[in-house]
Amino acid sequence: MDSKHDQPQPTEPVWNERHGDAEVIQLLKQRISELEGEIEAYNELLAELPDVFERRFQQRLEPLMERYQLLAEQVDQDQIERPQPALPGSSDPDNVVRFPGLRLLNFLQKRQRSA
Repeated sequence: MDSKHDQPQPTEPVWNERHGDAEVIQLLKQRISELEGEIEAYNELLAELPDVFERRFQQRLEPLMERYQLLAEQVDQDQIERPQPALPGSSDPDNVVRFPGLRLLNFLQKRQRSA
């Protein structure tokens, strides 16, 4: 296939010999105003671009923030459900844990008899 036939051929400019100078000037002014309109539309799009990026960023960030919030709630719930130590450590000497069921002397005597 010939590549020349695949691509559209540019149209012939409107300001050829058929038109007079006044008509060419009028057509060029019309084309200029069309192009200025396109430029204005592009400038409006450019002005909206930061907002578009911000909205897109927020949309992508929302699922992450939801996951983070769920994890934070789960950690808080785990801390609430976790039992607190019976006797929190302190520097006071009266903080002693006693085990009334353990009789060390009886245990040692039984051990000496078996040996």
